[in-house]
Amino acid sequence: MLSRSLVRLSRSNGKNRFPSVVSYNRLPWEQLAAHSNQVHAAVSPHYDQILSLASQRKLPQLVKEEHIQIPELHQLRLLPGTVYIMKHSEGGHAQPIPNWEKKLVTDSHATQYYGSVGLLHHLNVAEIATFVSPDLRIYCNAVTVTPSGRQAASDAPLKSSSIGEIGVDGGFTIFQYYRPNRPAAEIVKPLMAFYRHVPTLSVVNDFAGKSWTPRLDAPVRSPTAKVTPNKPFVPPQSYLYGLAERRAVIPGDSYGRRSLMWGNWF
Repeated sequence: MLSRSLVRLSRSNGKNRFPSVVSYNRLPWEQLAAHSNQVHAAVSPHYDQILSLASQRKLPQLVKEEHIQIPELHQLRLLPGTVYIMKHSEGGHAQPIPNWEKKLVTDSHATQYYGSVGLLHHLNVAEIATFVSPDLRIYCNAVTVTPSGRQAASDAPLKSSSIGEIGVDGGFTIFQYYRPNRPAAEIVKPLMAFYRHVPTLSVVNDFAGKSWTPRLDAPVRSPTAKVTPNKPFVPPQSYLYGLAERRAVIPGDSYGRRSLMWGNWF
């Protein structure tokens, strides 16, 4: 009986061997779990940008007539990072790849992040689903929106032949493939392509009609000004020196035993 308790105690202590050490493998690169709500929190704000840009500009390769057909051996290499929009079918989400499991996202803690899509773009988020590959190595986030009264440009992809007139055929679906248990930066990185990374000069436009020449004046120094003297260094009084940061010690100064501070604590 005693041996069993000792084994259990040793196992419990081994899990948290260094409790005070910072876990650098999670912060700030914390990996998002497969079915975590943080995945939707990280992805949903960028869907707003996709719809905003798609209603004003023509985005090639965004709107698809049908799902991408990739052999199963190459799916793990090619599918993660793929984002496209497809016309929404009447029976629900069109199955992106056969034999993938469909899981509806109904938790309010996850669907709350898509509220801005409906408010900003006058759309109704009809359904949110997650498609999982048989080997659980690829996930697909599918967000279906219903018709809206949003005015889009005539040549915008939302008006193209694959989706048709929005508001007539039942809306469309945004598909995004990603690898689970990865950092949020990796999942969001493919969506960064839908932002305009172009500097704007709108702040400088106010000076267009004004004649103004920048002039750099020479610095003026008072003849009686003096340089601030350095703080005199106070040598340590004993080997029990304490915190070096408390005494404002500069690395390299001689303040005591070398084994006290820098090699162990800092």
